[in-house]
Amino acid sequence: MSQEVTNVIFRMTSPKPRAWLVLKGEHQESRVIEMQQKLPSLWSASEDLIPDEYLCRYYCGDDNNVSYYGPAQVNGGIDSGMDTLLSVRNKKEREDMTFA
Repeated sequence: MSQEVTNVIFRMTSPKPRAWLVLKGEHQESRVIEMQQKLPSLWSASEDLIPDEYLCRYYCGDDNNVSYYGPAQVNGGIDSGMDTLLSVRNKKEREDMTFA
């Protein structure tokens, strides 16, 4: 039986030549997602995630130097670019929250 997934869009602004997103799920292993450059300093990634709590960290850099960077956006909401806790819920949980 497969779990329902939710598509989440991540964006960040960085002048560096590469950008990454590191996700650590409460019940899953960490994963590194290489973000794609959309404009000269705008990076984006789209990821299907199963419902969980995720700690997000954004990095950018080049082959010699990687740094922690922000600000960043998750589904259009602005965060500080520091560690962000993202709560991914399935469709039923989102509906229950809306009408509770």
